[in-house]
Amino acid sequence: MRISRALVVIAVCLPLPLMAYVRVKDAAGRVNQWDAFDGPVEYWVSSEGTIDVEDHNQTISAVENAFRTWECVPCSTIQFRNMGAGPTRVDQDGKNAVVWMDNRTQLQALLGADPDGMLATTINFDPDAHPFFEQDIVFNDTTFHGDDLRWSNSPGPYVPDAGYIEVDIETVMVQQVGLFLGLDVNCDPPGSDNCASLSTSVMAPAYGGPQHQLRQDDMDGVCAIYPNDAGMAKCQGARLRESCERDCDCAPGLVCVPDGDRRMCSQKCTADDPVCPNQTGCVLAPKDGEGAGTGLCLRRNEDNANLDGMVCVSDSNCESLSCTRVASIGKQVCVTRCSDASQCQGGYSCVDGVCLLPTAGATVSCDPPPAAQEPPPEDKGPFGCSNAPLATLPASLVLLALWRRQRR
Repeated sequence: MRISRALVVIAVCLPLPLMAYVRVKDAAGRVNQWDAFDGPVEYWVSSEGTIDVEDHNQTISAVENAFRTWECVPCSTIQFRNMGAGPTRVDQDGKNAVVWMDNRTQLQALLGADPDGMLATTINFDPDAHPFFEQDIVFNDTTFHGDDLRWSNSPGPYVPDAGYIEVDIETVMVQQVGLFLGLDVNCDPPGSDNCASLSTSVMAPAYGGPQHQLRQDDMDGVCAIYPNDAGMAKCQGARLRESCERDCDCAPGLVCVPDGDRRMCSQKCTADDPVCPNQTGCVLAPKDGEGAGTGLCLRRNEDNANLDGMVCVSDSNCESLSCTRVASIGKQVCVTRCSDASQCQGGYSCVDGVCLLPTAGATVSCDPPPAAQEPPPEDKGPFGCSNAPLATLPASLVLLALWRRQRR
């Protein structure tokens, strides 16, 4: 386990010099980021959450809102997708998990340090070989500077000597998503006490009560890392691997395809051009009388292995461990041998002795567009983002420890 930034604990009472955003660097001084053009970065929220919030759906909403806050910056391409209930512990399992840990001994063993001065931390697994392959966001659910740490979606005012402190989930989550994206604690130089105030950056190492809006410096930072140079429209339908119900929910050129027990926006592929985005593979249907086989980019299984009908190179690529050329497709694909459809997975047919999807997965056409309606009274940005101005910050601030950790 390696710490990329030392623990920072400061109290902010007066405005500090304006700082420009800071990017996380690895041990070699390199900066890295998610591949924003590879579809949304997927995350899972612990199925247990925190015992402090009775309605777990409220906790999930706070996490989703924090991700959406960064996603909604127009000049950036970054996007996210909540994949549902996730791990209840931190583990190198390929899932970007948001978890709460209420076992102090386990939390200290994970961090390699006393967690009492920390609210939350972002752990980067395998930072050198795969710096942005998996990152887990961990909330401290024990104590903070000796006081009982209670998480809330509507915390009351800080009461000195009360024996507890209530902290807003979404506020801390917004800061952690900044770390998750590749921004660092906003101090100049990094690791010093000369840090930005919360009035200029959510990446300041301080907590001042509920504050959910990004500052201009934060927006400058995320747009520098994930620039929207092509002018990608964020309001013209869901993008690659975002959730959908019908084809017309997706951005132009994308279609709504099966994705486990839900649906996602994906793209078409062909036998001549079977390239698909990361975590998906080209499932080809048998050729029709018109020529080359056509298909769709569908999600691989949890182990990132190709499903039946997906274009492959070798047996090891396939869930079935069998990769062979199929005449009716005209391409080498993953197959399961069969004599009839009962030996195939649901939706597959037995064609020429192998299981294939006859239509490569069904898309969902759209009904005629509904009649025009009056716009809602509040102006909303992409993904339901409010365009309201930033809230005014309180003058009295409570201490915060903002950590970023890297683990091998």
